[in-house]
Amino acid sequence: MIREFPYDAHVHTSLGLGGGTPAECVRAAEAASLAALALTDHYDAEESQIPARWEAYRRAADRSRVHVIAGAECDILDPTGRLTLSEAAGQHFPLVLARLSSLTQGIARDTPVRLEVLLRNLRSALVAACRRPHVNVLAVPFNLGRFPAALTPAQSPASLLEEVAGVMREEEVAFELAASVWTWYPDLPAREFLAEYAHLVMTFAREGVKFVVGSDARWPEGVGNMRFVERLTAAAGVEKSQLVDLSRLPGVAESRAGAPG
Repeated sequence: MIREFPYDAHVHTSLGLGGGTPAECVRAAEAASLAALALTDHYDAEESQIPARWEAYRRAADRSRVHVIAGAECDILDPTGRLTLSEAAGQHFPLVLARLSSLTQGIARDTPVRLEVLLRNLRSALVAACRRPHVNVLAVPFNLGRFPAALTPAQSPASLLEEVAGVMREEEVAFELAASVWTWYPDLPAREFLAEYAHLVMTFAREGVKFVVGSDARWPEGVGNMRFVERLTAAAGVEKSQLVDLSRLPGVAESRAGAPG
């Protein structure tokens, strides 16, 4: 079991969906003894706010020894892989997380009645998102439990998982082991969800996909909380060598030339 994770790759601040300022989240990372932290506020056609957010991240990083990375989380809008963050805006971020959401047409919206059509849309959306040049992480993958067709992890065919995994490996897109993923399945007992999701994660590990770990924290108190990820990596047999080294990504302190604005 991996008992210590050196970073948190998925944290929201008060500049987005979170309740803590960037400085408070960085301080929380210090308290959790993290070496690196990615601030991944969400973007829904708010690209004019990017320079101000970068500056706030930089000010927080300047007062800390934590390696702070400016990241962004965006929604997958449909089976063609359209995203809420444009490629032009995404190129400013060393870390871009893409996820299925309530906005995803053909999966969460206008959900097909036929399972085969839903699975085809799911496959297309994930594959197309991975092929967007500015995406490097699938966030909270297969978070389908709150959508109209609430598929459990076990209901995703092995062939679909293997195909998505192959594209992720080819495009060097990482799979997020998210501490919050269990919250997407309120009707599935936690023990059953862990067993099903660990089996899904095993497929991606076997196919050579790399992983990142993230809390998806909305408050500073949640930064670095990886208890569920500890259980998940143990159940899935994920080794530390299979994790992306987030410290190799440029931080805001050394990325001034690449910052927007």
